[in-house]
Amino acid sequence: EQKFTAATATTVQGAVGSVTIDGKTYTNITDNKITVSGVTYSLLNTTTSAATVSVSQDTDSVINSVKQFVEDYNKMLDSLNTKIYETQYSDYQPLTKTQEASMSQTQIDKWNEKAKSGLLYNSSILKGIVSSMREAIYTPVESVNSDYNSASAIGISSSTNKGHLTLDTDKLKKALAADPDCVYQIFASQQDNYYYTDDNKKNNVIKSDDYSHTGIANRLYFTSLTDGLKNISTYAGTSSDTDDQSSLGKLITNLQTKMSTFKTQMTAYEDLLYKKYDAMETAIAQLSAQLSTVTGSNS
Repeated sequence: EQKFTAATATTVQGAVGSVTIDGKTYTNITDNKITVSGVTYSLLNTTTSAATVSVSQDTDSVINSVKQFVEDYNKMLDSLNTKIYETQYSDYQPLTKTQEASMSQTQIDKWNEKAKSGLLYNSSILKGIVSSMREAIYTPVESVNSDYNSASAIGISSSTNKGHLTLDTDKLKKALAADPDCVYQIFASQQDNYYYTDDNKKNNVIKSDDYSHTGIANRLYFTSLTDGLKNISTYAGTSSDTDDQSSLGKLITNLQTKMSTFKTQMTAYEDLLYKKYDAMETAIAQLSAQLSTVTGSNS
């Protein structure tokens, strides 16, 4: 007969850890894992000795991605500026159905092209998007735990007075050599993704919804473009239905109501004129009959 004695369970409270990678100390690690520069480290044992991990970064791929971002940013900026500064042709008003009936399709198309040109000239909404895009680029990302915490620090700068960007690849390579994670952090930071040696600073960042702690890509997407599109849809609407509560939709509905009211008033006025005309014809006919009677009696 075998006898078994139950073992006494021992509970060990886990402790918050820290690790130093490439000279940077990351604190408040609670799940024994940390991701730096796209590499996830599993921390299995406590040690004070150094461990060597060989990881080679695809620098060319990172540089090409940043180049593509600069090119796409400039294309979008050009597209917005084209509309903001597009020439207006005030002599070309929208055609009426009567005018279109006397024109060929080619003439109509050319006329409408002129009439539509400059509809967004000096648009405050588009200018606001451009301004927001510039702010997203040039505001340092304070949640980045590095000296390379801004676009200019990694070689992205403005080349024209319209805000076009250029990339200094040598400066970018230098930044990647010093801090391989800097590009990812600058573009993708979401306020609470990074660790700080200063707990107060870390807590402030986590609690904060501050624009300055958000990465460039997130600023452009959530603030510049998403908010910009909301402003456009609020003003212009999103469908052909005028009852969409947009500013232009309300204006069109208001004009349609005024047109309907004016037509009703015109019809009523027309009926009044017809009644007056009929009464006048009746009066003339009566006068003519009386005149004939008088004339006939004197003949």
